[in-house]
Amino acid sequence: MTIWIAYLVGCITCCWTAYTDYKSRIIPNIAVLINIIAAILIFRIDLIKNGHLWLALSLFAVMFIMWLFKLIGAGDVKLLFSLTLLLGYNAYIAIFFTLLLFMITGYVKAKRTADNYFKLQMPLAPFLIPGMVLSIIIKILIFKNIV
Repeated sequence: MTIWIAYLVGCITCCWTAYTDYKSRIIPNIAVLINIIAAILIFRIDLIKNGHLWLALSLFAVMFIMWLFKLIGAGDVKLLFSLTLLLGYNAYIAIFFTLLLFMITGYVKAKRTADNYFKLQMPLAPFLIPGMVLSIIIKILIFKNIV
């Protein structure tokens, strides 16, 4: 039951950050803080026992390196960290689909405009919504109680 509350909080903050990232290219820090506080309130000490904290820190390290090379924005790094803290292993499914959709869209956009793929500047947060929806569908249909 707690994972569904986490999904609800994650979906709400994803919708909010998708809108603000699309409109102003900024991810509000309060959205990240809401995810972190929700993770602490929902899971408490289980954050360490079930590995959510270590997953989030490992993802943060990889995304931080990507940020250093200007491949991803700082707000995206914080948002993906907080979602991983909130959803744990389930966040990886959402992030996988998010990045897949993001890369496909970027490739198509680069082909249409004849730009360099790595120089495109696109907001990542709007792609989190279909990523979250697909991860929920996969959780319900395929994994049920496994994941």
